Amino acid sequence: MPLYYFTLKHGRHVVTDEEGEELADVNAAKTHAECVARELMQSRELKTRFWRIEVSDDYLEPLFTLCFCEADKTIGRLPLEWREAITTVSRKAGSLVDAATTIQSTLAEVRQTLKDADRLLAALSG
Repeated sequence: MPLYYFTLKHGRHVVTDEEGEELADVNAAKTHAECVARELMQSRELKTRFWRIEVSDDYLEPLFTLCFCEADKTIGRLPLEWREAITTVSRKAGSLVDAATTIQSTLAEVRQTLKDADRLLAALSG
């Protein structure tokens, strides 16, 4: 059976799945992600609506991302266009957070590279 990993993302916080789950296929992984999302958001839907679960394969390649709002049964009564708008905002907000996190990581690497270069230049000139 294939192995799937479920990474929880909420804001800039990431909770990595170290063990993974053996499931029949991608559809079973999606169902599992939806169940986990519903369980985590139970009785606190507003606080968790913009959380996400990124599902990856056994090579840790992302397959899809489930936004908690997609599993949120409390918004089921809203008009379709509102549900779609919430999902769109959730996905875009998640992408923005991911991009900001990547930028911060890259900047930290650049700073470290510059420090290393300064040390090397100091050693060569001293």
